[in-house]
Amino acid sequence: MTYQTRVWIQRFTLVSMVLPLLVALGFVSAMLFMDFNQYKPQLVKLISDKTGYQARIDGDLKVGLLPFSLTLHEVGIKNPAGFHAPDLAAIEAVQVQLSLWALFVDKTLRLQGVELEGAHLNLEMLVDGKSNWQGIKSLSFLTDDAAKQQKVSLGLEPLAEGLRYAAVADQEVPLAAPAPSPEQSLINFWMFDSLTLHNSQVLFQVYEAGLPEPKQMVLSNIDLMAFDVAPNKPFQSSLSMTLHSSDLPQTWHLEGLTTLNVDASLKTWQFNNWNARIRLNLPAEMQVPEMHLTSEGEALRLDFAQQRWVLQKGLMTMSPAKVALDMQGRWGLEGFYEGHLKAENFNVPKWLRHIGLPSLNFVNDKALTQVAGEFDFKANAEESSLRNLALTVDGATLVGQVWQNQDASKTSKTLGFDLDINDLDMDIYQVRHIQAAKEGADKSAASNAQSNAKDDKALPSAAQSTEVLNATYLPLALPIETLRSLNAQGQLTLGKLKIWQHRFEAVDIHVSAKEGQLALAPLDAQMYQGQLQSKLQLDVSGKTPAYVWQGKMKGLDLSAFLQEGWQNAQVSGVYDGYFDLRTQGVNAQLLRQNMNGQFSAYVKQGAVKGIDLNKLLSGQTSGAKDATAFKELVVDGKIKNGIYGLQKLTLISDRFKGSGFGQVDLVSGAVKAQVNGLVITPPPSLPNLAGMEVPIQLQGPLAKVRWSVDLKGLLNHPGNQERLLKEVSRLFES
Repeated sequence: MTYQTRVWIQRFTLVSMVLPLLVALGFVSAMLFMDFNQYKPQLVKLISDKTGYQARIDGDLKVGLLPFSLTLHEVGIKNPAGFHAPDLAAIEAVQVQLSLWALFVDKTLRLQGVELEGAHLNLEMLVDGKSNWQGIKSLSFLTDDAAKQQKVSLGLEPLAEGLRYAAVADQEVPLAAPAPSPEQSLINFWMFDSLTLHNSQVLFQVYEAGLPEPKQMVLSNIDLMAFDVAPNKPFQSSLSMTLHSSDLPQTWHLEGLTTLNVDASLKTWQFNNWNARIRLNLPAEMQVPEMHLTSEGEALRLDFAQQRWVLQKGLMTMSPAKVALDMQGRWGLEGFYEGHLKAENFNVPKWLRHIGLPSLNFVNDKALTQVAGEFDFKANAEESSLRNLALTVDGATLVGQVWQNQDASKTSKTLGFDLDINDLDMDIYQVRHIQAAKEGADKSAASNAQSNAKDDKALPSAAQSTEVLNATYLPLALPIETLRSLNAQGQLTLGKLKIWQHRFEAVDIHVSAKEGQLALAPLDAQMYQGQLQSKLQLDVSGKTPAYVWQGKMKGLDLSAFLQEGWQNAQVSGVYDGYFDLRTQGVNAQLLRQNMNGQFSAYVKQGAVKGIDLNKLLSGQTSGAKDATAFKELVVDGKIKNGIYGLQKLTLISDRFKGSGFGQVDLVSGAVKAQVNGLVITPPPSLPNLAGMEVPIQLQGPLAKVRWSVDLKGLLNHPGNQERLLKEVSRLFES
């Protein structure tokens, strides 16, 4: 190599090294001394053109060298006229990192990272339904107008098809989306290595007529980190935020990880294999401890273009409870949802307490604490249903289905059900009376209300609580207004049922309801070795609900029936009876007070505890533990305004028979009756007493009736006087 050649090689090498350095120094000098704020008007115009809203940049525009970045301060998009907040969106700072290699070599603008600090999004919906985001061109698919134009048919494909629609997890497969429009060019080609969101917030406000303040939902303290962000490709992301709604007292704190897949137009979002921890807090004054939950799932897809969403293998855990959910649906004019739910170890009162909702004040603390099972559900404009129900609730089992269909006129809906329940103990679900919410409430009245809870079936009345003065309830806690509008047809079968301390088996009930008329016909059951055959009609079309209950009982074990129901078995025997009862009212006391109708009973081969009259008539002594056996007992009478008039009372025993009359006050339970006993077989030592009539007075509360002999009536009876004189003469003669 000649000297001249070496010189030129050295010169070329020096130029090759110095020239890029000079270019770099020139670029750095330009970056350092150039005032980039002169480009703010162009950026403002660019943002305004792409969004259709007036934009602003109030802060400085700065450029960083290492790494090469562009930073904007105090960026905002102004709200349209007529809305309350000044800005639709406001960001304290935006930093965009750019690739120098792509800029100078590939001559393309590639975003390596985007970081938003203090981003606030204010979404508003006015009383007339107008929203402040409906003018954004790139988000037109979220507006009501787009929903009206969509008119997606409601073909309810099976859930499996919807799950297949969502199964694109962790695959670099483009998500189906309509071709992008020119207006969406700004967001159609976004791609960067990282996306970071710090201390941000989304505020959604809905203004309604008649309300002084809007309803709010706030997503606050939002922190988001995502890497390798690109459209139509899954990327990893982490999110933490706080959620609160003005309609609910609880606050939700969420921290989670997921793989996210978003299409270029932002219309389709899919979350795959997410895992989240959730903390649930209530206001301190409610004194409820924090609740911890976890959520995980395989896929959640949101398709804003088709207004459709699909959830696959979602799981919510609140130890020891678990709720698994698969579902899909659409929102908008032709919305629907359907899916399958499975729950384990679910404690309803605990859950209600932690989310701040009121729970019934059950007498039994175990009520609704063990709920498990699964079912399919569906809801759309024509039908709502729970199918394939298989539940266990506090030891009871429930299988069947419940549905509600719209009638042909589309003016009302009919409720239908076919349920098979077994081992149901309704006494577990007795509810304490609501105490009057006023200062200085009479404690004795509250005590009396609780002591009468059993008789009134543990339901509140207007006299017992100022909280329910504006609501009336049937004795089975069903709101009257609900029954007035209820149209229903259904079948209810209960294998074993306990209610109000009574036990029933093979309960068969057919329910029909329309225009305030409710019928349970038949209302049949097996109980205490006997049978109940009846029908119950309820009329709530008027001001006060009215009842008609007609039926008969046959072969009932009276002792077991009275012992379990009233803890009183003074009378035993095999009971047959007939009843036709009519009443009206909104609580147990009014139902008894307004009772009218007829009641008859025939009891055979029984006994009355307390004394053995047959022993006395045989010359033996009798104690309180003895009982008077009888062959038959007949009771017949009519009820008028809560008073049962005993028109026929007949008792036939071995040594005597009796007949009488009287009345029973169904409200107070007071008994007042007289039985005339006729001696058939007197003691051997007193043969002349055969045929003597002994008047017996019955008086006192129904549970503890006292009896006594009317001596005056006994002595004043002419036939008795003759028999007594004969017996006295016989004694003197002997």
